[in-house]
Amino acid sequence: MENKKHRPSPPFRSPRGRGAQELMRQEGLTVLSDEQMSKHTTFKIGGPAELLIIPSCREDLKAALKILKQACVPFFTIGRGSNSLVCDRGIKGAVIKLGDDFGTIKIEGEKIFCGAGVGLSRLINKCAERGLCGIENLAGIPSSVGGAVFMNASSFGSSFGDVVEQVRTFDLSGTEYSYEKRDCGFGYRTSVFQSNHQIIFEVALALKKDEPKEIKSRIASILSKKISAQPLKDESAGCIFKNPPGKNAGELIEKAGLKGLVLGGAKISRTHANYIINTGGAKAADVLGLIEKIRSVVKEKFEVELELEIGIVGF
Repeated sequence: MENKKHRPSPPFRSPRGRGAQELMRQEGLTVLSDEQMSKHTTFKIGGPAELLIIPSCREDLKAALKILKQACVPFFTIGRGSNSLVCDRGIKGAVIKLGDDFGTIKIEGEKIFCGAGVGLSRLINKCAERGLCGIENLAGIPSSVGGAVFMNASSFGSSFGDVVEQVRTFDLSGTEYSYEKRDCGFGYRTSVFQSNHQIIFEVALALKKDEPKEIKSRIASILSKKISAQPLKDESAGCIFKNPPGKNAGELIEKAGLKGLVLGGAKISRTHANYIINTGGAKAADVLGLIEKIRSVVKEKFEVELELEIGIVGF
């Protein structure tokens, strides 16, 4: 789940002090110091987080949130680390990465209850095996379930929010909330969770029955189309920009003559111009340089302001 960074009111205190000691003493938490975020993002880019906290279950997550709040430590929450660009200098404060208990899938008839840390591809395949359809158009998106809710992931006319029934969250104090679909504010690449700074930990979905063979065939077809049109095997954060109303960001970038442009280790994909890929050793500064170039040229040529779809962290 790729939530935005949460910044409590000042004063900021480094997590290396008493807060870090309390976190390390907390049973059920894995706490790593100066962990390179390049190991935890699909871009394979990003400097060290002062602390990386991996809670194994929701009670451990609540405990971590309480300690972070008391210590006035800002934090950033991730799932699979997609859709994010982390600063080369790293992240001041802490990063929470959801652990084992957030990777469970429970199926009851046509209802699915899954942890926010479940990989979207794993969920899609599990549902296909059980003859449950409604999310196969999202195949190939390298997101966690929490991230799919947060961004309302969409593909080929389907959005993850279409099948969401309920979302359970914690606020920064560890108080639990439950959101029905109507309260989630789903729209194009958006949800209420982008503004309320709550952490998604569980999602309930309502799917429909179909023959497993038919569902798997549709998944294979979707993946085939995406592999031919998107650089799925390259290291990236997915689409960089949202599509402007009535337009396609990738087409605008391509028409601007920017396809294949290279800066350092970063490159505008020749397969799909709305992807920037890490060709090896790319820095966040390289990606940001290409983003600024794209925005400038597209604005100059087409008078269109491109809006970022990925999150920029630590800048």
